Parts: sequence; C-alpha cells; structure tokens
Amino acid sequence: MRPYPRNSPQAAARIVALTLLADGQLQRAELRSLEALRCHDRLGLSREQLDAVLHDLCTDLLDDARSAHDDECRITP
Repeated sequence: MRPYPRNSPQAAARIVALTLLADGQLQRAELRSLEALRCHDRLGLSREQLDAVLHDLCTDLLDDARSAHDDECRITP
C-alpha cells in the first residue's frame, strides 16, 4: 500500500475510498453522493485528485492480492 503524509488530504481521501469499498462494491449512487456533497472540496482536493486516490487504492488492493504473500490477506472459509 502506498503511504500518504499523516493528516494530509490524500490520507483522509484514502479513508473515504476505503469506506466506499468496505462492502466489496463501488456503487454509482455512492459516487453521486460524494459529488453532491462536494467531498473533494471538503477534503481540499480537486475531483481528479480524489479520483486518483480511489484509483490508487483499487490498484494497491489488486497488487496486494496478486503478491507472493497473498495468503496473508485471505480469510479462511
């Protein structure tokens, strides 16, 4: 996982991105709600920067799942 500076807008956006993916799905309604609330402005980011943090999180999760240590992230049945 990529690090962000402590208490940075990107770190806060990463937490928002994690909540969007917590149920395993990213819904259009969730993204519309973020836009309606102008979440990016509240975080001190542009729309593109917030989108980049969300994209980076998805990339990090996929990369971690493909790593040689993917057993560390699995939940046993």
